[in-house]
Amino acid sequence: MLNTTFDIILVSNASSEALYNLTRNTILNLKTVEAKVRYNIVVVEQTSRDYSVQTLHYDFPFNYNRCLNYGISKTSNDYIVLCNNDLNFERLWAERLLVGFSMGYRSLSPYCKTASRRWLPQGAHLIEGYNIGIHITGWCIAVKRDVIKEIGGLCEDVDFWYSDNIYGKQIEKARIKHAIVCHAYVNHMTSLTLNSNPADVKGKYTVAQKKKYDQALIKLFDAKI
Repeated sequence: MLNTTFDIILVSNASSEALYNLTRNTILNLKTVEAKVRYNIVVVEQTSRDYSVQTLHYDFPFNYNRCLNYGISKTSNDYIVLCNNDLNFERLWAERLLVGFSMGYRSLSPYCKTASRRWLPQGAHLIEGYNIGIHITGWCIAVKRDVIKEIGGLCEDVDFWYSDNIYGKQIEKARIKHAIVCHAYVNHMTSLTLNSNPADVKGKYTVAQKKKYDQALIKLFDAKI
């Protein structure tokens, strides 16, 4: 499995030079951290900026999962990694995720040394669960392509917040097990893109997103098939 190619999809908004460099540094980090696993890096970019990898621009209103679905539609490998643009990948992260896939899991998260260690111990083990920020690290999720097809694509009924929550509910409903790989390290740099917005804007946005998430749950679990 070490000759496997990962389709790595980064969602980016390079609305400033700092945010452009954030995405650029994530790409550079990816290109230097691994040797035995191949990467097909795709950036789904909100602005007109381009990168040294395939860059997809879009003309629809920003929606995090829609951006990911767009990137997924432009790739074809069996393994997909859904990513924020503010990540630091450590040595062997992909190889260790492949071990989890070889055990039969189809949805996995890597471990963040900053965030995950508050909840779970480091080490060469996997822990199953669907808790957001604990088992499902929304900033980086590795998934088999057939999972995306099975759940009907990532739910686009939320715009940004709760995108990972609704994914967790989608796979839990489909009875697809998820686990965090506690020695595959991908560290999240604390939502630097979002934090560039004023606090009052983020607060209002969060409240609105919670309403959308509640409506999405009703649709997911109560809608007639």
